[in-house]
Amino acid sequence: MLASSFIGLVTIWGITYYFLEMAPQEDNQVLRTQVVFTKSACDRVEDNEVVRGDCYLKVAKARRNETICGEIVIPEIKSLCYVQMAQLKNDIGICEKNEITPSLKDACDGYFLKKREEAASFED
Repeated sequence: MLASSFIGLVTIWGITYYFLEMAPQEDNQVLRTQVVFTKSACDRVEDNEVVRGDCYLKVAKARRNETICGEIVIPEIKSLCYVQMAQLKNDIGICEKNEITPSLKDACDGYFLKKREEAASFED
């Protein structure tokens, strides 16, 4: 038997999502509902580039598709998207994209440098 409690609701693009916390009474494992973003839903966001960019970032990560990062107009969010995709796909080539801001490019390159150093230490 599940016990549920209401957490809250949010309306996004005219669709209301109800968030519930559900826990089996026996072992108190908690299950939460999750909203799945789609690129077409992100396309409909108007007048808020931060929200739209964050939406595209979530879709890119979920689909493991860095081309979606190109839809983002705010340079910092676009850069973050490419860096996270490089890490998810373990692909340093994504760090070479010219859309990445210099500070995040350094962080991206540093991530792969650290991975190489860690791998080399295991080989010794």
